[in-house]
Amino acid sequence: KLQAIFVHVTYGNKTLREDKAVWKSRARKPRVRVFEGSVAGKVVRGEDLQSAAAREIGEELQLKVDPSRIVFNRQSLRTTNSYSFPGLVAVFDEAFLSLELRADEYKENGYVEETDDKITYFVWVST
Repeated sequence: KLQAIFVHVTYGNKTLREDKAVWKSRARKPRVRVFEGSVAGKVVRGEDLQSAAAREIGEELQLKVDPSRIVFNRQSLRTTNSYSFPGLVAVFDEAFLSLELRADEYKENGYVEETDDKITYFVWVST
């Protein structure tokens, strides 16, 4: 069972969404949305949900956020076929959280996450 978090990041009437990923070794690839939320990730053994969400926000958006600001919304179990291993059934323990950014954290042009193999772009959409 994989414990996953999905964080809905907002600023006023705007919601942050992952727009695209550009692999350094390949062409631009539009993101296929398989989750709900602005930022997603796995919970590391020993982490609580808010701490995991704060860590993922730090990694993906380069924002240092106090875990106490992140609001827990709901949790559910989902069983589906594995994306990585066809024929294998995967069980996801999914937690959905939210964070409203402060004015000093808001970047009008969105955020960019750069890793060794790709660059991911996050943009604001009106809600």
